[in-house]
Amino acid sequence: MHVGPRPVIYPVHREVLNQSSPLASRCDSFNGNFRLALPDVDPKVFGLVVDFLYRGTYELFPLGLGEGYESEFRNHALVYTLAGKYDLGRLRDLAVRKMEILKKLDFTTLLTIAKEVYPNLPSDDVWFRNHLVIEASWASKENKNLAQKAWILDIFQNVGGMLAVDLFTALAKRQDSSPSKIPLSFLKI
Repeated sequence: MHVGPRPVIYPVHREVLNQSSPLASRCDSFNGNFRLALPDVDPKVFGLVVDFLYRGTYELFPLGLGEGYESEFRNHALVYTLAGKYDLGRLRDLAVRKMEILKKLDFTTLLTIAKEVYPNLPSDDVWFRNHLVIEASWASKENKNLAQKAWILDIFQNVGGMLAVDLFTALAKRQDSSPSKIPLSFLKI
């Protein structure tokens, strides 16, 4: 398997690869061997997928993927999106369990991770999107002016997509009766 824009080679047994039919179906036969190229996948994250395919679990350390629970959450989120893309339901569930046991992230960190994760979320995603909406709702209750922050407005103006929709949904759901002050002209969907 050749993974990443500057390919890293992962030798994976065909029987192990067959655990993911979408991965196995992308293999090409070459001189009796099977080859798979995944240029758009982070090799370190794919290494965690390979670890899971062989052992039924994965460990972030000592792979050098960063330190601290923020980095740990980010890497679990990247595994989660990759598992969704290649129909690895058990791996996706494991990544969710690992994210759920981590210490709560501050909202700005979660939003930074979401900017990286959202473009790669499968269309049927529920967990990550719900997690962001819930956390954004809590953050807006703690900070009534959150919707006016430049880094929030940047999401609407420059990022757009489902991240902007989910963020808008969360900010609009505030349980207090004060109107949200989100300038709708910034929505880019």
